[in-house]
Amino acid sequence: MLITKRQLDELRQYKSTDIPITSLYLNMDLAIYPREEYIKNLKTLIRQAKENIEKNSYSRDAKFSLLEDLDKILKYIEPIHEHSFKSIAIFSSSRNNFFHSYELDDRLKDMIVTDFLPYTKPLFAYLRMVKRYLVILMKKDKIRVFEVFGGNIEEELDLFKKIRYPIRPNNYIFTNERKYYNKIETEYRKFLREASEEVLDLFMDKGADYVVIGGNLTVGKDLYETLHPYLKERFADYIDIDFEAHERDILEKVKEVNRVIINRMDDELIEEIKAELNKNGLARKGLKNVLNALTYAAVRVLAVEEGYMVPGFMHKESGFLYMDRSHYDGNPEDLLPISDVINEAIDEAINQGADIRIIREKGKMDELDHIAALLRFKIPE
Repeated sequence: MLITKRQLDELRQYKSTDIPITSLYLNMDLAIYPREEYIKNLKTLIRQAKENIEKNSYSRDAKFSLLEDLDKILKYIEPIHEHSFKSIAIFSSSRNNFFHSYELDDRLKDMIVTDFLPYTKPLFAYLRMVKRYLVILMKKDKIRVFEVFGGNIEEELDLFKKIRYPIRPNNYIFTNERKYYNKIETEYRKFLREASEEVLDLFMDKGADYVVIGGNLTVGKDLYETLHPYLKERFADYIDIDFEAHERDILEKVKEVNRVIINRMDDELIEEIKAELNKNGLARKGLKNVLNALTYAAVRVLAVEEGYMVPGFMHKESGFLYMDRSHYDGNPEDLLPISDVINEAIDEAINQGADIRIIREKGKMDELDHIAALLRFKIPE
C-alpha cells in the first residue's frame, strides 16, 4: 500500500497547541525481521519513548495522552502476523481522538517522535522516490503494458494485432512480392500507431510520470518513433527484459531506472544550488541561513539530507523557527522547544508553496551542511 500525496496533505493539516502527537515508523519487512524481532524492536522504541516523555516538561494531560498513544500502537501492531508491506507509519494523539496508520512498501528507519506536529519527513523522502511508470513490452505484433507504482505492478493492456495474410499462389507471391511485403509493413506501422494511441490514453488516465520500453528492442525503438511528443519527453529508458518476463523481474528493472532518475535529479539540483552560492545568488546553505530564508517566505526549493534531525525552537506567536535561543532577539520564554526543527521547516516550506527534495544518497549534501534552499528572491544575509 502506498500513502498518497493527498493523504500526506491531510495528515499535515493536524494541528495541536497543547497535546503532542506520537509518530511511529517501524521496519516490518519479513525478509529481514521475523515477527518476534520487529516486535522486540518496537518494544525497545516504546520503552525509550516513555523514558523521554517522563524527562520532558509536558503537562500531565500531554504525558497521559502520549503514554496512551504508545499502548495503542503496540496493541495495533502485535496482532499483525502475515503481511506483504515492508514498513508501517502510525500517527496517534489519544486526547484528540486521532489515529492513522499507513502500510508502506519501502524500508524506513525505526523511530518514535513525539512533537506538536506529525513527524512526516520520512514520508516526503518515501513519496519522492515513488514515480508512476508505464512499462511497455513489445513484440512484432503484440504489446503488453504494465503500471508500476512503488512496489505495485498491474498489467493494463495486452494488445495483439494479426499481421499475416492468407497464402497466395506462388506466381502471385513472386510477381507481387514487393507489394505483398509493403502490405505487411503498412499493417505493422498501423499496429504501432494504434499501440502508441493506447499508451497515450493509459498514460493520461493513470497520471503516470515516465514510460519505459522493453521486450524486442528493435520493435520498441520503432514504437518510440510513433509516440506522441509528450510521451517522448516522459521516456525514461529502454530495459533489457523479455516480452514474457515475470512481474517481479519487471519491478526490479524499473527500480534500477528509478534510482538513476532520482540520482540525476539530485545531482542537477545540488549543482544548481552550488552555482547560485558561488555567485552569491538565489541560494542559501546551512540550517541557520535556511531558517532565516523561511522567515521571508523566500524558499522555492528546500533540499534536505535524509535522516538529518536537529532540535530547535518555534516562536509561540509567529511560528518562526530557530536552531538556538541565541538567534532570537526577544524574550527566550516566547520560544517553544521542538524535537526536530527540520520537520517543522519542511512543513513551513510546503505552506509557502516550496518544493521539497529529500536527498537519500549519503554524502551528497555534505558540502551544503545537510540542508540548503533555492530562493525566489534575494534576501538580506
